[in-house]
Amino acid sequence: MADYSNLKLTNLGLELLAKVQAGTTDLTFTQFAMGNGSLYFPGDVPTMAALVNEKMTRPVLNTVKLDSISCEISTIIATADLPGAGFDMSEIGLFATDPDVGQILYGVIYAGATADHIPASADGMAYDYVINLIVTVSDADQVTIVIDSATAATKEGLSTHAALVVDPTKTGTDKKHVTNTQAKKWEDHSQAAHAPSNANYYAHPGSHPPSMIAETSSDRFVSDTEKATWNGKANIGETSATAYRGDRGKTAYNHSQAAHAPSNANYYAHPGSHPPSMIAETSSDRFVSDTEKATWNGKAKLGATSATAYRGDRGTLAYNHSRAAHAPSNANYYTHKVSHISTRTTTGTWSITGLTIGKPLYIGLTGNVSNSPQITFKVTSGALMGLTPYGGWTMRAAVNSVDSTAPGTVIIPKSTTVTLSLTTMSRGIAYAYH
Repeated sequence: MADYSNLKLTNLGLELLAKVQAGTTDLTFTQFAMGNGSLYFPGDVPTMAALVNEKMTRPVLNTVKLDSISCEISTIIATADLPGAGFDMSEIGLFATDPDVGQILYGVIYAGATADHIPASADGMAYDYVINLIVTVSDADQVTIVIDSATAATKEGLSTHAALVVDPTKTGTDKKHVTNTQAKKWEDHSQAAHAPSNANYYAHPGSHPPSMIAETSSDRFVSDTEKATWNGKANIGETSATAYRGDRGKTAYNHSQAAHAPSNANYYAHPGSHPPSMIAETSSDRFVSDTEKATWNGKAKLGATSATAYRGDRGTLAYNHSRAAHAPSNANYYTHKVSHISTRTTTGTWSITGLTIGKPLYIGLTGNVSNSPQITFKVTSGALMGLTPYGGWTMRAAVNSVDSTAPGTVIIPKSTTVTLSLTTMSRGIAYAYH
């Protein structure tokens, strides 16, 4: 008889088992698959979705719950159902339904060289091959599925077995039969997980000290003192045996400490509105009529467009200007110098005083082109804009010009007094004004 006792779960089977243990679905088996393939690499099992060489499938014919952790799954292989020649049943697959995926290969068993031969009816042997699987869920990490070899028998053998009579007085193994209860106990024992032969006997204690327990935010140890303290506290309520809500109690206390009207005070309800005669006007709060508002709203806004009014102060200035005397339209524009400070006709030291810092200082040269007037000067003290002490500048007069346009004509002073050294003074008059 073959050894079909080592079933391995696929990854899909393990995922379905986790869902079953989490209580989100039932474990529903759908069919068996039988084949004659060989598993060369045991590590391939987790990723398998079908047998290596499937020869036939049979539906699950019966599922019986045995207890809270195990059930029996059965099917029958009828040789008359084989499509062709017989085969060595070296692999068995168990299929189940995953509610999220559909039908999956739950687990596989490989018998190797001990595989049973399943003959076809053409071989002259017609019988049924019965397979019973006991599925046991032992814990969250392990599922043990075992095929009881004693349940694999020919149809003739099943008939002979059914005809036996239980005789407790007989001891011979050829005639001795067992009751269903005895068979069930032996079967359960044979399907249960066993410790290896070299295992030590371990009896799990009935209790553990608190130090062995891993606490979480939902499971904490507390002392009897803590429990007594908490139990001694009053519950929130509105009876003589409870405590009043803290927020409402604080509000009530604050109210009790606040000023109250005397006990003989009359109740007064302030009206929602008052007539204007009751209102005391101020300089910031005045009553006006609708007529006044209409008059004000009808006035033009200040602005500079055709739809607005111009500023009154500027309008007055413009009007007064229009009434003042004006030069004729053909008059030439002339701006008189603010003040004449000094002129020079010879070389030497030239001090210019009374200057305003930041106000332009004009230094020019008069003459004509035939005279070729020019001056060269250096700043010896004070400072002009762009000219520091000892900075030099040469100026020449333009043709028939009173104010030279040469560089240096307009120099903004940075000092109230500037002293120049005239090193060249040729046929002209140097002048400076502020």
